[in-house]
Amino acid sequence: MKAVCYMMGLLGATVSSGAGMANDNIVVSSGLSDAFETVQGGLDLLIPGMLRRHAFQLRLGAGFGITPDYRGSDDYRLKVLPLIDLRYKDRLHLSYNRLSYSVVREGYWSVGPFVKYKAGRTEKRNAALAGLGDIAPTAEVGVFAKYKSKRALMDVEFRQALGHGRGASVRFMAGHALFKKGDFAVAAIIEGKWRSKAEMQTYFGVTEEQAARSESGLLAFMPSAGVSEVSINILGRYQVSDRHRLLALIGYGHMLGDAAYSPVVSGGMGRRQQVIAGVGFTIDF
Repeated sequence: MKAVCYMMGLLGATVSSGAGMANDNIVVSSGLSDAFETVQGGLDLLIPGMLRRHAFQLRLGAGFGITPDYRGSDDYRLKVLPLIDLRYKDRLHLSYNRLSYSVVREGYWSVGPFVKYKAGRTEKRNAALAGLGDIAPTAEVGVFAKYKSKRALMDVEFRQALGHGRGASVRFMAGHALFKKGDFAVAAIIEGKWRSKAEMQTYFGVTEEQAARSESGLLAFMPSAGVSEVSINILGRYQVSDRHRLLALIGYGHMLGDAAYSPVVSGGMGRRQQVIAGVGFTIDF
């Protein structure tokens, strides 16, 4: 979305023909968060026995990649990001912008609450957003249910944003280890997201007032709740040593439902197809 993931957070990217590279390479965005979560899921598959030497488990690293200006954007930018992943007794887990606690751990299952920082969006980020106003960052609270065996992973999260009128979402992920030979391993992950009407309106809607201020001439648009995006991702890991590893991620996603028809995605303002890509390294302590 996820210490190794931190680095892959940089990975979130939208690649499109004719897209421009933005200058800002330090802004935390939802694209970074989404990619970080993808990497975390892949790492849980590729390194299932992570750091069991002590009660506290720490992984640090760094990575770089390309990320979209915003979800559905046709422009991308290069990001560099530190990676941090801290766990305590397989119960408490701090990774990137998310803190979770497994209240239930039975066999392959774990269930519990979490709190997560949700990045905002500034209208200066992209010309297509000019006049729409900024979306302030906020916090999300929710509950997760995860199933993880030696080669398979399924994870479902319900998230409620605490900002006024920001709405809720459900993120789902399924992954499977595909290949392992020597120090090299590969996993595939499928992800998707459902958003409430309020959440869809926040990120993909355009009110009458916003349409009047839009510098790109966007028309008013009131989306309904629904699945907004799905993606398939491939994560590769090369084990350099017992504590050091290299990572690479590439993925393809597609905007769906009303999100795909949003004025900030369609009509030449953005692109429904999204590609993420990046590389990085991690060290276990």
